[in-house]
Amino acid sequence: MSEQSDKNDLDISTESPVLNTESNQASSKKTGALWFFTIVNLLFMCAMVAAAYWVYLQWQNMQSQKTDNTETYITQIQQLQSQVDSVRLAGANREQSIQSNLNNLVEELLENQQDIDLLESKLADISGRRPADWLLAEADYLVRMAGRKLWLENDVRTAMMMLKSADTRLEDLADPSLFPVRKLIAQDIQTLHQVNPVSNSSIALALSGMIPQVEQLAIATLQIPTREQAQQTTELSENVSDWRSNLSKTWQAIRDDFISVSRTEQAIEPYLSDKQQWLVKEQLKYALTQAQGAVLDDNETLFKASLQQATALIIEYYDLSSVSVDQFSAALQQLSATSIAKNFPSRLASQDALSDIIESRVENVFSNKQAGEL
Repeated sequence: MSEQSDKNDLDISTESPVLNTESNQASSKKTGALWFFTIVNLLFMCAMVAAAYWVYLQWQNMQSQKTDNTETYITQIQQLQSQVDSVRLAGANREQSIQSNLNNLVEELLENQQDIDLLESKLADISGRRPADWLLAEADYLVRMAGRKLWLENDVRTAMMMLKSADTRLEDLADPSLFPVRKLIAQDIQTLHQVNPVSNSSIALALSGMIPQVEQLAIATLQIPTREQAQQTTELSENVSDWRSNLSKTWQAIRDDFISVSRTEQAIEPYLSDKQQWLVKEQLKYALTQAQGAVLDDNETLFKASLQQATALIIEYYDLSSVSVDQFSAALQQLSATSIAKNFPSRLASQDALSDIIESRVENVFSNKQAGEL
């Protein structure tokens, strides 16, 4: 048993270094793994701390940006609120102004409505009158205008037309009480028919057109009779009563036989110088201008005298054989035969009668109105 136990102890003693070596190896392996995991944990923890720090920094930045954005938004909101307040204030002011203008317009409309009501009342009052009053007033106005046309403008034709229109208005009334007035209007029209119808303005325009023609009229030149004309003038007449003419012709024949006349082929010059011709033309123009002024002033005496002066100048200094001079002289003779005298009536007989009728009717209207009020 002891040997067996010694063997066992020997075996145990021989086996324990091996076990120690294996345990040491196992413990060293465990220590390396532990250190590895520890280092990994430390690295992981460092990474976690770094990540947390980075997240913290990002969070801080986000918070800062959020704060800045919030302040910006608040500033913008305040600005918008200020703008909204300004717009509201402007809108309130504008609304107040519009309301004030609207109130003014309403007041004006009310005033206009009052004026319209007043005018409608007056119109109703006027419409209640007889249409005869309107026609009578138109006739009176036309008669008055006819008088003004006659005396201020000497327009006889227009005055007659107005009197006829006034008579038409009275005729439309069909009022027998107005027959005396219509009779007076007919007398006035007949009186105007007897006024000289010549238009003074037409005569003045005719003279104005003749003045420029003076420069085209031919001045008379020196006329020398031909030999044939001289022979004809020396023939004796067989009539005994022409003894004086025959004696003169005989003396002319004797003088022609003893007196020689030299002839020239040069152009015959007028017996008036250029200055004298200019003076004659200016005198003729002045006479025509004076006649024109006399027509416009209704001065028939000066008109006739000026035309006679112009005719005398034509006969004395101008070539009557010229067609233009002959036509000009004929026009002067025609104007001289024209009378410009006009005897206008001093007053229209129908004017006073028509005014009296209107006044009497107006008095009747007012008297009836006062009686109705009483």
